[in-house]
Amino acid sequence: MTALAGYLKQKGRSRLVTIWKSRYCVLNNDTFLIYKTKEQHVKQEKPTGMILTSRIYSIVVESKKKTQFSFWGNSDYVSEHFIFDCPSAVLCKNWANELKDRVNRKSMTIMKQCAVFKKRSVEIR
Repeated sequence: MTALAGYLKQKGRSRLVTIWKSRYCVLNNDTFLIYKTKEQHVKQEKPTGMILTSRIYSIVVESKKKTQFSFWGNSDYVSEHFIFDCPSAVLCKNWANELKDRVNRKSMTIMKQCAVFKKRSVEIR
């Protein structure tokens, strides 16, 4: 199930120059996918970037520029800062809220699993 999909601008760097690249982003239940184009997604090609929502934290809508949101994510033991610019402040808020919702759901699932495990370990003793 796709929660959100659309073109966003992703902040990157080329040596010392900041560049913004247009990327087609897709937010599913458990993954945030980044493609160069919508066609790449439609053809089910490998994304240029992928991060599990369970590895995303610190989602922020920028206070000065309401069309930008960012988050930190861990992928393969590396922490990365992702910054995106949306076509509008409303879309920006939607993306940030959907990401927060996915991250919170994953956290609640993990906490419930821990509680069940803890309960079982107490019953075994």
